[in-house]
Amino acid sequence: MRLASASDALISPPSAPLVSTSLTETAVLVGAGAVALATLTGCGGGGGGEGEGGSRVPPATATISSLTVKDNKGGALTVGGQTGTPAVTFALNGGSAGTNRAADPGPGTVAQAYEFAVSGSGGVGNIGITINPTPNDTASALHARLVATRASVAAMAFPPSWDELMGYAGMTHAQIVERLLGRLSGTPHEAYPAWIDEPILTVYEYVALSQAGKDAYNGLNKQRRQEFKSWFFRQMVISPDALSERLLLFWHNIFTSSITGLNRPQLMADQHRLYRQHFTGSMRTFLKAMCKDAGMCEYLDSSRNLKGQPNENFARELLELFTLGESKTFGGYDEAVIPVVAQCFTGYGVDARMKFQFNIANHDSTPVTLWGQVSQGTAADGDWVIDQILAKVDVRGHSYCAVYLVTRLWREFIGDPESAQAAIWALADQFSGTFDWNLTRLYRALFNRPEFSDAARNGTRMRSPVELFVGFYRPLAIRPVKWEDPYLWMLQALDQDLFDPPSVFGWPGGTSWITVKTLVDRREFMKWIGRDYGNQVPERLLNVLDILLLATDPIGATPSGSTAAARARQYITDPAYNLR
Repeated sequence: MRLASASDALISPPSAPLVSTSLTETAVLVGAGAVALATLTGCGGGGGGEGEGGSRVPPATATISSLTVKDNKGGALTVGGQTGTPAVTFALNGGSAGTNRAADPGPGTVAQAYEFAVSGSGGVGNIGITINPTPNDTASALHARLVATRASVAAMAFPPSWDELMGYAGMTHAQIVERLLGRLSGTPHEAYPAWIDEPILTVYEYVALSQAGKDAYNGLNKQRRQEFKSWFFRQMVISPDALSERLLLFWHNIFTSSITGLNRPQLMADQHRLYRQHFTGSMRTFLKAMCKDAGMCEYLDSSRNLKGQPNENFARELLELFTLGESKTFGGYDEAVIPVVAQCFTGYGVDARMKFQFNIANHDSTPVTLWGQVSQGTAADGDWVIDQILAKVDVRGHSYCAVYLVTRLWREFIGDPESAQAAIWALADQFSGTFDWNLTRLYRALFNRPEFSDAARNGTRMRSPVELFVGFYRPLAIRPVKWEDPYLWMLQALDQDLFDPPSVFGWPGGTSWITVKTLVDRREFMKWIGRDYGNQVPERLLNVLDILLLATDPIGATPSGSTAAARARQYITDPAYNLR
């Protein structure tokens, strides 16, 4: 059959896939399980489905029991000798060859093709339908559309596998955004390590240990630090909710601390759990909870911020790194307010087992004035500071905090914010206004920006080291034999040591990921991975590896390996693999 786009076509739920057409020559691929070619070429719409509606594609596990062809103008329709108004349904029940109703062989099996002569109010034409098309057949017909769909997913989350890509078949960018947002969850794909809630030894208990006991305890903590880094890396590779993991990586680079600096791995694991609880909800609630995180209190010396003995570390980073940005860039505060903010957080600390504890005896309750507002001098002064930060606006009426956070998100997911100030202000106004600081609503507005659908952006930004490795395993549905070494060591060598950024400023990102050393290391590390895991690449992906692995065309020679393993090794060592 010939493969051509259709003017209007969609696939409805698995029990009765619907092909609605104005009777131009068309072809539909149903499979991956199940993919509609006409839908993927950008046509179709309406008809319900996930998120904001639109074309619906049966899941890869479905068995197609019938096909329905419908005249989208509501007139009489004749298909393969059968007539109906406005639709004709064919049961795929192993009927006679003359009616082209062979049964669906089931997902993951050989292709089953159907072709029908069709006439109706729109004219006369042919419809070809294929169940279980090969990746190569699908990509050949739909290369440009698949590239665009992959780019949409990868720009927000991580590059999808072939089956994940087929799950987005036929969706507009807005529909892809809704599907990703609909899967956001604070629940990790795998359970936390069992030790996350294990009590931390008190100072007295630790001192009472023998030297051998201390060595064993310290060794166990070191092992668990590595284990938790490996756990988070694994979630990014295997979780079906890729956007959550990508956003959590972002928030750990905003509210920065260090698992090595904290030493007790339970503190970082509990902090990560707190971020999972809040990264989709209210920014106000998130900030207030973060200020009471035991790990953050220890990392930024809140525990040493006492009445009469103030420590300004947390106050400074709260303003400069977490909410308002550097004063010389964003202008949201001056040095004079830092002691005021620090006083409001006196008494924040931890108990003997490193759980958050507010000690009223250590709190300076003297009322203070911050940006024209007077505190109550109570245990709620820290929360009051957050409310004042969120309420602070510039001379144009833009929230300083909203502008700063939107700028950070823009830089992370879109690129250079310098030429996008008006768009950033508009998003910030929504975030602090009609969105009422709701993060999921902000993500939706950001991800629906036209920049995400601009093909010219593909391949213009650097992959982080995490994206470098996740971008190999996830698209190819490959799993390492070991999750610890050498991946954690390689991430450290490439300057993205998980949970251990180089400073309180986090990882700078962008072009800073690439130096003469790291560029060479990246290629060598990918050669190792290709050598060790390339033989796991399924041969069925041979001719779609460019779509799955690269955001742009190869910079070197076009890979021409005769096996999927050989070709994958060529793609991941091409300089273009560093781009997203």
